[in-house]
Amino acid sequence: MYKLPYLRSVCVICLISITLQAQSAISAVPSCGEPINSYRGIVAKSNGQFHASPESCNEYGIYGLRYQCVEYVKRFYSEAYEIDTTNWTGDAYQYFDNASKLGFDYYTNRVSQTPPLPDDLLVYKQKSCREPYECFGHVAIVTNTSPSSINIIEQNWSQTGIANLNYSYSNDAYKIHDRGSFSVLGWLRLKYTNTESQLTVVASGLSGLNRLAIDQTNMYWTESSGIVKKLNLSNDTLTPLVTSISSGGAGIVVDNSYIYWAATSGGGSGNIYKTSVLGGSVTPLAYANQPWDIAVDSEYVYWAEANGGPYGTNAIRKVHIDGGPMITIASNGTLHGVMAIDSNNVYFRYMRSNTWRIGKVSKNGGAIIDLATNLTSHPVAIAVDAGEVFWIEENTGVLNKVSIDGGVVTPLAIGLQKPQRLAIDANNIYWTELGNIVGTGTIKRMSRAEGITNIIKSGLFNPTAITMGNIYIYWAEQGINSTDGSISKIYKSVSPEDSN
Repeated sequence: MYKLPYLRSVCVICLISITLQAQSAISAVPSCGEPINSYRGIVAKSNGQFHASPESCNEYGIYGLRYQCVEYVKRFYSEAYEIDTTNWTGDAYQYFDNASKLGFDYYTNRVSQTPPLPDDLLVYKQKSCREPYECFGHVAIVTNTSPSSINIIEQNWSQTGIANLNYSYSNDAYKIHDRGSFSVLGWLRLKYTNTESQLTVVASGLSGLNRLAIDQTNMYWTESSGIVKKLNLSNDTLTPLVTSISSGGAGIVVDNSYIYWAATSGGGSGNIYKTSVLGGSVTPLAYANQPWDIAVDSEYVYWAEANGGPYGTNAIRKVHIDGGPMITIASNGTLHGVMAIDSNNVYFRYMRSNTWRIGKVSKNGGAIIDLATNLTSHPVAIAVDAGEVFWIEENTGVLNKVSIDGGVVTPLAIGLQKPQRLAIDANNIYWTELGNIVGTGTIKRMSRAEGITNIIKSGLFNPTAITMGNIYIYWAEQGINSTDGSISKIYKSVSPEDSN
């Protein structure tokens, strides 16, 4: 018999059946405190011999009983959002009733017309309990969504710390299906105020911003003077990393240890460079013909050249991340410049027989395969995700996609006003538009599941590059004068200004 009248902030799965199951499966349960999964770098841990019970395998920590479901939720929001959660009290199911007090908006299951999103807090309650003190409920964090299911991370339920849950939309409401003897009360989302108050300028007085790159702790960019800078994402501290390269910066990427960027200079020539994310000496990796977009994997740096120059016809090329011979992957066509990679291929724009195309080629080289031909305008940005290639065409103002295997090209959005760059996550597509008049630039967001486009920020001055972290969208504005450039951020989950 569990003695629980004074036990608070815990969650329990099934007091009757889980006890019997645990006796036969105890050897398979990870030990107390052992990592079982992680999301955004925040590790979910095993409750050990008390797995899926109201007991805890460890003593109280700063976030409560370790390792109950509530402990992970409080730790997640504290570390991911830098929120003080130490004063969050109550049992798991009570989080739903206390949503406003804790700083959340709430969405009731089977009633809400708003779907769950990543980082939302999912709240459960038992359908029935033997005793009132056994109704502790359960909480989990949403990590991903699709049109018919959501992924969650949790402590003290599944031994792997993750689960996939089915949901549906009917009768004008979203419904997450029951999970055994538990039903979902709803999902909570951190509150934000109006759009304008959420925008933060994190860097200003910049010159000729071209591209942005981001990792878990910093954002990096190049400027037209050849300067490379980084911004700490937690405190917005700005640090110049490179000031000695005279050629203008273009594309930039980052891996676990190094920044790689493309730089162009007069006569169509250029270079590929690298330096530590901590700063220090700059290493030239390769010469190039006016390189623009750049990408990196675990072995090579890839780039797309915009024009021919002193090193032969423009091409898609690569070089080992530690240096070595430059390798040409594809050179059939002109004006590449724009590209993206996945695990196997390079995807790029090019012109052949006087028509714009989207092509792909193996990272090891070989024949170019056309995915889309006879485009009406030149693509200015390409992204690849989940088996699809996305691109925007500036002059015709369209956002398209096609399978990485080719096939029918699907227009996703039309009537865009000089679109510039793309950023994609599992749920949304974001892009920048210059606008037809200076000062009318926008940041837009499209739901991948619903195909609805929203304006999330307007009235911008020449927005170009865009990227995203776990919490924010970041974008660069060129401004009006040469030193008017800036970088701003806004919450990814911000309410839209408008909708189309």
